[in-house]
Formats: sequence, structure tokens, C-alpha cells
Amino acid sequence: ALRGRLAMAYEVNGYPAAALTTYEQAQALAPNEFSWPYFLALLLGKQGEHEAALLSVDRSLAIDNAYVPAWLWRGSWLLEQGRFDAATTTYQRAATLGAGPLAGVGLARTLLRQHQSVAAAAILEPISSEFRHPYIFRLLGQAYRSLGRSEDARIAFARGRQAQAFQWPDPRHAAKQRYVGGFTGRLVRAEKLLMAGGYEQALEMLEALLQLRANDPAL
Repeated sequence: ALRGRLAMAYEVNGYPAAALTTYEQAQALAPNEFSWPYFLALLLGKQGEHEAALLSVDRSLAIDNAYVPAWLWRGSWLLEQGRFDAATTTYQRAATLGAGPLAGVGLARTLLRQHQSVAAAAILEPISSEFRHPYIFRLLGQAYRSLGRSEDARIAFARGRQAQAFQWPDPRHAAKQRYVGGFTGRLVRAEKLLMAGGYEQALEMLEALLQLRANDPAL
């Protein structure tokens, strides 16, 4: 457990190479702990090592196969590799676990990559009505454009013009933020999350910092 915490501290404070090695050590010491192969997978995926990330996330899912964010990441990495059938199965699994529109977006992305724009639009249209995220509108714009629906595409792209990362809640991943060093470091991390559209995670960090310095102007 201590070595895993050290790995988290390395990661969130900007030492990814040390974090990778230490997650591997923590995993070897506690092979039945979900977090260490999962966090290792996220770090590998961030570095573009999708095959290694898939192997690692599969180790974590063998320990806990009901954690929705792990399935969503798995689908994303399979999609990056062009493994469309496996990605579809993975997103369907996430849907059965309650991922809702998040799984639908993944399925739509997979369909778009296979040039199945009619099916992708059919999934995205109801999602965009209740989950008004710029990324979803941009996907819908792509589907409309490929179908020759130029006016619908223009409207969708206009609604999706705001640059905002598409993220999903991941409580286990968010827990690492407690290891960001110092008040200033945590504040900078929260600001980056806000810029990336990670509002829920940023708010959690900012509320914790509020307990430390309630009157800080930057906070």
C-alpha cells in the first residue's frame, strides 16, 4: 500500500517514469489490488502505449469487473487500435453496468470509424439532447456531414465549437489528487482540470483547498 501511494505521488507531481516503475512494484507486492494495474494502465494509455495499457487494465478487471471507467478506457484504447468488434463489445459491457450515454458515445465513435454514420447519428441525437457536451455535438456534426446533411452539420459543429475535453467520472483516479504536493500545486492542478472541462474533479479539489485557505484570492 505504501509503495502504491508513492507511485501516485510520483505521478501527480510530474514523475511518470518513476510512477510506472513503482506501480509495477506495488502490483507485484499486492497482486489482488485493483488500483495498481488500473493506474498503471491509465499512465500507459496517456503515453500512447495502448497495447500495454490494455494488458494492464485487463488485469485490473480480472480483480473487479464491475468498475465502469475501466471498461470505458478499455473501449477507447481498443478503438485507437482499430479493433472495432472488441471495442463494440466493451462499450456494450459498460452499458450493461450503467454507463448510459458515456457508453453510447463510445459506440457512436466506433460506428463513425467504420463509416456507419446513420447508426452513429441515431445514437448521438438523443444523447445530445440530454447531455449537451461540445464533444458530442462535434461527433454528431461528423455524422451529419458524411450523410450530406450540411445544415444539420453546421448547427452541430457550432454547438460543439467550445474546446472541452470529454471525460467521465472516475472516483478511483480522482483519489490520487490528494497526493499533489502543497497548496499551490493542488491549485494549479485544479486550474488545469477546469481548462480541460473536468469540472466535477476540479470542484472536489477546490472544496478541499477551501478548508485550508478560505480567503485565498486565487482560490
